[in-house]
Amino acid sequence: MSSAQHILDACVPPDPNSASELGGRNITVNAISPGPTDTDMMQDQYRDTIAMMSPFHRIANPADVADVAVFLASDAARWITGQNIGAGAGAL
Repeated sequence: MSSAQHILDACVPPDPNSASELGGRNITVNAISPGPTDTDMMQDQYRDTIAMMSPFHRIANPADVADVAVFLASDAARWITGQNIGAGAGAL
């Protein structure tokens, strides 16, 4: 696990209590920690530098992060709960 992921986990920890409480009703509880994402908050002066930090040499677009949320909401993710999913494409 990267040091950035440790920092993210400290800021947005998975909620094992909620996961335990809701698991009996087949409800999963997870968090998503997106990496650099192309939004109005992304400053142009940093865009290229940050993009080169990713193995994909680009920053995420909002749909990239939304796809993670869609997956977590799907039946395919039924066994994932109490997790903080890093969706930063290995950028940090």
